[in-house]
Amino acid sequence: MNILFVTPYPPYPLESGGKIRAYHLIREAARRHRVALLTVADSTSMQAASAHLREFLTAFEVYPVEPPGWLKRKSRPDFFRHFHSPALRRRLREVLRKPGIDLVHVEELCLADVLPRTGVPRVLGRQKIDVFFYRSVYESDGRIRRFRWQTDLVKLLHWERQAKRRFQGHVLCSRVDAARLGAVIGKFPHRVVPNGVDLAYFAPAPSEAGERRTLVFIGTMDYPPNADGAQFFVESIWPEIRRRAPDVETLFVGRNPPAAVQVLGQTPGITVTGAVPDVRPYLRDAAAVIVPVRIGEGTRLKILEAMAMQKPVVSTVRGAEGLLVKDDEHIHLARDAAQFADRTLRLLDSSAEQARIAEGGYRVVRERYDWSVIGAELAAYYEEIAGGSPS
Repeated sequence: MNILFVTPYPPYPLESGGKIRAYHLIREAARRHRVALLTVADSTSMQAASAHLREFLTAFEVYPVEPPGWLKRKSRPDFFRHFHSPALRRRLREVLRKPGIDLVHVEELCLADVLPRTGVPRVLGRQKIDVFFYRSVYESDGRIRRFRWQTDLVKLLHWERQAKRRFQGHVLCSRVDAARLGAVIGKFPHRVVPNGVDLAYFAPAPSEAGERRTLVFIGTMDYPPNADGAQFFVESIWPEIRRRAPDVETLFVGRNPPAAVQVLGQTPGITVTGAVPDVRPYLRDAAAVIVPVRIGEGTRLKILEAMAMQKPVVSTVRGAEGLLVKDDEHIHLARDAAQFADRTLRLLDSSAEQARIAEGGYRVVRERYDWSVIGAELAAYYEEIAGGSPS
């Protein structure tokens, strides 16, 4: 088949969970079909991204983001403005007017209205359910009480329902996401295609930490769920861990830490690294990986990456939501700050417990979360939506 992907950002370099998922879905599709990609971006140079992506794409085109007009701002959720591109819309109208495209995959709700009227089969990829994600974020800092954010949620709900009518299929990360979206828009055609991990890249490696005991939290730090998680950990979990294990250190690893996260680095035992060229050495040397996430939606690639490197993970229940993992077998799950501290200390106090949970996590990612397996599931859904008739 000839498949056209449309994404709200270039999926390379792999700087965030959203880019990682989009990149691997596109790459797996390109192993089986001919794939072109249209995307939007600011003025940042795309030379490196273009050179890499063109190795397996038939075409890669980037269009500028422009400020929307008054009507667009009023009728769409606030964050849609970051992906508004009339040039992309014009290009799609031109491409889809001609024969040759068998299926279009649009990634994320913010681009749900970018397609012109077309008879080409259409799939919408969902990395999270936006109406629930933004409700969670707004509630976490009190913005939900403001009229602007309440109306934003109403607009989001409208676009969730619009997307149901505009697309023949929906690709979601988990059964949890499918159930939540179904609760607000009713029954809709979908396939769960989970997040995955590159098992060759995130491979187990001997630790070089020596006697050091380090906890690691990895993620883009200006992403609200990660920033909130870092603050929650330092304020509510870290004091008990530090009291009972004063030699333990914690690293917050990830780009763009806002001021509220940077200041956490002044806490004894806490280091905020900022951007790093490669997260694997930090995972390799970690005694355990922590995911103290309380808000947001979607499934966490950081958990799968840690498990692939045979590192034990302690997460909030919310942080591991949507992953097919069992508490105390593949991962340690915590329902509150006290339990999070206890579960973390349990790992730190026992190398045997670290090895047991690490092995359980490694086993589950190999069985369920290899991108090649996930790519086959996605390809089968494409063929079902497109009618199985490649051109």
